Amino acid sequence: MANPSAVLADISDFDRDKMNHVKVTEKLVLPNSEQLKSERKETQLRSEIEQGLQLNHVAKVEEKVVLPDASVIAQEKQEHELHEGIKRRPKLNHVDVEVRNSLPGAEAIAQEKQEHELHEGIKGRPKLNHVDVEVRNSLPGAEAIAQEKQELQLRSEIEKVHKLNPVDTKVRISMPDAGDILQERREQQLREEITKGAPLRRVETKVRDSLPDAETIAAEKAC
Repeated sequence: MANPSAVLADISDFDRDKMNHVKVTEKLVLPNSEQLKSERKETQLRSEIEQGLQLNHVAKVEEKVVLPDASVIAQEKQEHELHEGIKRRPKLNHVDVEVRNSLPGAEAIAQEKQEHELHEGIKGRPKLNHVDVEVRNSLPGAEAIAQEKQELQLRSEIEKVHKLNPVDTKVRISMPDAGDILQERREQQLREEITKGAPLRRVETKVRDSLPDAETIAAEKAC
């Protein structure tokens, strides 16, 4: 493997002016025969469009006209005769229109008369009679008076107290018992052994298989 310091020294001593100049030429992919044919057709088509010549590839389109049947011809002839008759007639006949108003019944006349009398009575009355209105306030009961009195007394006692007596609060921390201290020491010792990379202790484990009873054996035999 090359020495990195030597590589860095070679890079720093390198002179860019000593590099050889290379001309880059772009290589274009030539079209195939199918592309040339399609391009020639497009060029020929554009030239014919610009010169206004008839195109050879345009197909003749024949328009099919569906002739109407007898019913359509009869209906069209009838409409034409009607329009011609209206145009030939110089003026329509004058008709006088009479507007007939239906008279109201007895109930409508009575109701209208009653409303008219009511309006006339309101207009003829100069001023309505003034009536004094008395507002009666209900007095509170004995329980409400006693409760309000108690609230006023409580507010006055609170206002009299200018400053509350200072109280020193002591924070008591409960110390752990012997069992908690022993468990914490074991956990701390286990953490230190794990961080130091001490080998784990080998512990033998015994697997005890419970034997089946008589009912289980009988059920297995029956299956």
